[in-house]
Amino acid sequence: SFTVSCALSYAVQNRATLVNASLGYYSKRDVDSVLRKYLLLCQQATPVPVKVLAAAGNLHGPHNSSELCRTPATLQLNSSMLFYPACFNPTIPNIIAVNTLKDLSNGCFYQNYSNQFVDVGVLSKVNCCRFNVLGTGYEGSSFATPIVSGLMMGCILNNAGIVNPNCLDLISNTATSLQ
Repeated sequence: SFTVSCALSYAVQNRATLVNASLGYYSKRDVDSVLRKYLLLCQQATPVPVKVLAAAGNLHGPHNSSELCRTPATLQLNSSMLFYPACFNPTIPNIIAVNTLKDLSNGCFYQNYSNQFVDVGVLSKVNCCRFNVLGTGYEGSSFATPIVSGLMMGCILNNAGIVNPNCLDLISNTATSLQ
């Protein structure tokens, strides 16, 4: 948490546009006040807030590849199951929580989902919840987050004349709600 907070401070000091946070931790306790402080610092950055793309989190332990395409049943983020920094997003609007979708109606078996905490899902149509990285299929919200980061950065660069374009809306061609 200390290292991440230092990195966020550095990002603000150097006027970063976007931070990819493919990381996180579960907590049922009080939130990490130091991390929250630096995420708020990103929100208050000028001339525009620093967007922080945060992985929504995954189930701990080994992941059986034969179960990747099953519909998740128990990984819904809520007040008793929180994953940070993604779960700061209802109160800190520059945080965008990301997971993977197996189709337009369902998340991936081992990944957290939530209508309240997760903002965007990356549709993995070809390899059911996996992303091809140098010939190997990897899964997890930390692999979806850099995809959204890259698309948003491309949008920001392509809209240089627009002050703080809402690139999440511009890169998303389909809006859906998962229950």
